[in-house]
Amino acid sequence: MRDANKNISHAYHTLGNGTTANHGTDIGLDYQLSFKRNKNELLTASYRYNNSGSSQSNYIAYDQTINYKLPGYSQYNTAGTKENTAQLDFIDPLKIVTIEAGAKMILRNYYSDFNTDTLDAASGQYFSEAGQTNNFTYHQDVYSLYNSYQVNLTNWVFKGGVRFERTDINADFSSVGKTLNKGYNNLVPSFSAQRNLNSTSNLNFGFTQRIQRPGITQLNPFVNQSNPQYITVGNPALTPAITNNFELSYGNFAKGAVNISTHYSFSNNTIQNITTLGANDVTTTTFANVGADRNLGADLSINYPFSKKWSANLNAELLQVWLKGTYNGSFYTNSGQQGHIFISSNYRTDNGFRFNLNVGFDSRYVLLQGRDNYFFNNSYSVVKELFNKKLMVYVGVNNPFDKFNTLDFFTKSADFQTYNANQNYYRTINAGFLYRFGKLNSTIKKNQRSIQNDDTVTGGKN
Repeated sequence: MRDANKNISHAYHTLGNGTTANHGTDIGLDYQLSFKRNKNELLTASYRYNNSGSSQSNYIAYDQTINYKLPGYSQYNTAGTKENTAQLDFIDPLKIVTIEAGAKMILRNYYSDFNTDTLDAASGQYFSEAGQTNNFTYHQDVYSLYNSYQVNLTNWVFKGGVRFERTDINADFSSVGKTLNKGYNNLVPSFSAQRNLNSTSNLNFGFTQRIQRPGITQLNPFVNQSNPQYITVGNPALTPAITNNFELSYGNFAKGAVNISTHYSFSNNTIQNITTLGANDVTTTTFANVGADRNLGADLSINYPFSKKWSANLNAELLQVWLKGTYNGSFYTNSGQQGHIFISSNYRTDNGFRFNLNVGFDSRYVLLQGRDNYFFNNSYSVVKELFNKKLMVYVGVNNPFDKFNTLDFFTKSADFQTYNANQNYYRTINAGFLYRFGKLNSTIKKNQRSIQNDDTVTGGKN
C-alpha cells in the first residue's frame, strides 16, 4: 500500500495453500394417482432429499514484509445444506374451470463448522482463536398452502391464485451461546391472462410475487481470510425479500418455438453485497437487507429445427437495473445494464453420432457499490450410440481455448475504491458412458407436478 505521497506505507508477500472439496446428493420420489371418473383429475405426492456442501482449508503465511506484523494462520470450514421437502398437489379439471390446490413443507438446515488457528512465531505452533471458532446451525422450516383457479374460454385463459407461507427460523451459535428464533408469514398472489391469437401464437400478461430467502453463502458467519486484504463474512440476521414482477410476452409455435417478452420488477429490502474499509486498508464484504431495486428487461427464447437432424436454441436477456440503499449511515446508488446470452446446437448423423455445442456469455451484474465478474464459456462434445442404442459413449471438452478464467469485481464508495481478481483453472476434459439394461414396453407418463425449490439466493447474483 502507498500513502498520500505515493510512498510505500506497508507491503508483504502472501504465501497461500488451500483446498476445497464439494459433495452433493439429490433423491426424489413422485407418486401420481388418477381417478376413474376423470383421468385428468390427478393427485400427486412428492418427496425430495437434497444434501450439498463443501469443505475448505486455507494456510496463509507472509514474507518480505514492510511495516506488516500480522501472524500467519490456518482456516477450516465445513458448510452445507440438508433439505427435506414433501409436497401434495391436487388438480381437478372441470368443463370450464380447473381447480388446483396443494400443500408443501420444506425442512431446511444450513450448517457451518469453522475455526481459525493463529501461528505463534516463537514456538511454531498454531493456537485456536476463540472469536473465530463456531458451530453454526440455521434451521429454516417453510410450510405453505396454495389454491388457484383457471378459466378456459374460447380464445382466453385466465388464472389466479394465492399461496400462504409460514416460515420458522431457529439459529444457534453454539460456541458463543447465541440463538436466533423468529417466524414470519407471507401471502403471495399471482394472476395471468392468455389470449390465443391463432392456432400457433398467443399473447400473455402476468403478475407474480417471488420470495427470495438467503442461502448458506449469505448466512454463514465464517470469516474467510484466504485473501487477507479482502475478507468476506455472511450475515445470519438476513431476512427474505419479496419481488413484484409484471410480464408481457408473445409466443409463436408455427415452426419450433419463439418467445419474446418484456418485464418490469421492483423490490425493497433486497440482499446486497456491502463492502467497508477497515484498519490497514483491509476491506470486509458481507450481505445486508439494504437494497431497493427496479429492473426493466427484455427476453428472447428461440428453439428452431433447421432439419430433422439439426436444431439450435438461443436464450438471451437484457436488463436495465436501478439500485439504491443505505448502509452504516452512507447512501449508495447505482444503475446500468446487464444481461446474458446462451446458444446451444446439436446435430445427429445416420450412423449414431451426435455433436453438441454450447456457448454462453454472462455480463457483469450491477451491485450496490460496483460490478462483479463476467464470464464466457464454451463446450463441445461428441456422443456415439452403439449396440442398438443400448450403449452411449461420450467425450467432451470445456473452454478449450482458455487455460484460466478470471473472476474479478470492483467496489466504489465515497471513501475508497477496490479491485480484486482471482484466476482459476478453466479448461477441462470429460468422458463417460451410459448403458441401458432391459427394454421398456411402454412410455412413462411424466408427472404433471414435482418438487422445485427456487426460493433461495445461491450466490452474490440475485
